Amino acid sequence: MSFSKVLVVFRKEMLDLLRDKRTIFSSIVLPIILYPILMIGFNSLMSRQTIKLEEQEVIVYVLDNVENENSYFFLENLRETKGIQIYQQTEAYQMLFDEKILQAIITLDEEPLDNEYEQLKVTITYSAVDEKSELAYNQTTKFIRGLREQLVGKRLQAINISENVLKVIEVVDDDIATGEQTLGLILSKILPYFLIIISISGAATAAVDLVAGEKERKTLETILVSAAKRNELVFGKFLSVITISIVTVVLNLLSIFFSFRHIMSQAALDTVPISIPIGNILLIMSIMLPMIILFGSVIFSLSTYSRNMKECYSYTQPIMIVAMLLSLIAALPAFETTFGLTLIPVINVSLLTKDIMLGDLNIYHYLATLLSTCILVAIAIFISIRLFNKEGVLFRTVEEGSIVKDKKGRFNPLNPSFAFLFFLFIVLLFYYLAISWQTENLEVGLIKTLLLLVLLPTILVIKFGKLSLKETLSIRWTNPLNYLLVLLISVPFFVIVTHIAQLINFIYPFPESYLEMFQNMVLFEGKGAWYTFFIVALLPGIAEEVMFRGYFIQAFKSKNIWISIVVSAVLFSLLHLDIFRFIPVALLGIWLGYLLVKTKSIFAPMLAHIAHNGLALVVSNIGDKIPFFELMVKDDNLAWWTILPALALAYVLVILFNKLNKGSEEFATERVVER
Repeated sequence: MSFSKVLVVFRKEMLDLLRDKRTIFSSIVLPIILYPILMIGFNSLMSRQTIKLEEQEVIVYVLDNVENENSYFFLENLRETKGIQIYQQTEAYQMLFDEKILQAIITLDEEPLDNEYEQLKVTITYSAVDEKSELAYNQTTKFIRGLREQLVGKRLQAINISENVLKVIEVVDDDIATGEQTLGLILSKILPYFLIIISISGAATAAVDLVAGEKERKTLETILVSAAKRNELVFGKFLSVITISIVTVVLNLLSIFFSFRHIMSQAALDTVPISIPIGNILLIMSIMLPMIILFGSVIFSLSTYSRNMKECYSYTQPIMIVAMLLSLIAALPAFETTFGLTLIPVINVSLLTKDIMLGDLNIYHYLATLLSTCILVAIAIFISIRLFNKEGVLFRTVEEGSIVKDKKGRFNPLNPSFAFLFFLFIVLLFYYLAISWQTENLEVGLIKTLLLLVLLPTILVIKFGKLSLKETLSIRWTNPLNYLLVLLISVPFFVIVTHIAQLINFIYPFPESYLEMFQNMVLFEGKGAWYTFFIVALLPGIAEEVMFRGYFIQAFKSKNIWISIVVSAVLFSLLHLDIFRFIPVALLGIWLGYLLVKTKSIFAPMLAHIAHNGLALVVSNIGDKIPFFELMVKDDNLAWWTILPALALAYVLVILFNKLNKGSEEFATERVVER
């Protein structure tokens, strides 16, 4: 690869982008003028309106049901209070309050405390959604606090006791926070959100235009026949995307800081001038740079895949929404940076930005965030290069057919797009029905979920598609030795998956409520062993395998058999709606898909699934009765050394399994026929 050619492509793309008025406006002009106008202008307007509101006089009506010395004293002082006007008439005051002419109604009652003293009870009727009414409430409560001290003083004087007897504790505020720290606190709540969104929008502006835009303008072919190779074109275009994104982020970062600095100076939060935290800005940019490259490569890949700019923008919207939600983590209370969170993209940068602004940076969290993001960057760039080098992707300009019907206009349930829609439909059913069923009654809810939301819809889709149920679900027998090997492999595989779950628990500690819920799923107290086995192992092993290793494997098989295995495993894990078990369940799904492809029989993954869940039941209920089990368990976790014999045993058994089932080409190429 020639670096000089990469630079030529880079200069060419940068010139094209800078000639585009949209790029100039969104990347350069908008950051410079947007935040000063929005923040400074809005802050000035809000301050002016707040002062104007506070200077307004509110009208209240006082309903005196007591008419004694204390109530008269209350009314006399209230009349002298600035900003509060008492409505004198007694007629139709409720109607005037409903029409918002009166801002509050103050009702005075009296409650006896003992034989000697009585308490003046003040009820303030107001509307919290009406600004003037809430202002009337605030002014009245402020007045009452001052009046209370006067009334207490009068009572103490009447019994010849000094008011100093009440002065037990004096609170003195001694805030040591500097202006920079106060600015950091404010920015730490919103800066991650702005930077993440700006990174995506900046990358989208350039990436969408450089590939999808050129497809639309029919100029991509001209570039492809130039002297530059595909990889040189990719890196040249990619550098352009990164450059525009970095410029956008830097300008936005500086504009946000100067705007907030001006606002805080106007608010006189600190008598010492607030200086620019150059070190903080450099640290933030050092963690934002990999994130910018990550977003740029992801959107570049989407632009390469898309047929036009409209399609590409439709793909970037979900990324924008997810990133927005994840970036808000920094604004939530009691969220602190942990090693586990540094491995999650967007969340790690969001929390680390907050730590930097607060001066609470942990160097290990910083390095973990950089490393995890850089690994994702390498993967994303590799995918971008692969996609740009595929002719079928790069020139994907012909509109695809219906997601429901085949070329002959018949309903096709094995279309991958329809399969995704079907999965989303099942997820919605789980969310709206399964959760409520299982909350009301766990065991009955599980049975209804597996039968009505997993097994039945899958069979109906296959039937409506007029496909052979036997061929679609791979209902065929296999070599009897396979069943024995599947059962044997299930033991070491269960140990391996359990160790993975324990590792996840170490990085992302499971909540106690989650552990209790999971324990309730495998322990139905008072129920028979076979009944529990039916609900937890047998029924899920049949119903879930019919859907995922039966239907979904076939639906995605047209792409690639391994893609089909992985996609069905990911969907299998997602449907469990359990973020803590996502990786272990996905790995289990890959293993079950591998069993199906090798044996060409749905019964093999069914048996493995049943055996896996059955082992969880056995360990949870009678594990302490298993010989040598105590040696394998330490502090309710499997001992670390058990992973080594489990891996060795699994390796030997899988080799035997592969020798018994050579090749998977037949399953990958065989077609499902109609009934």
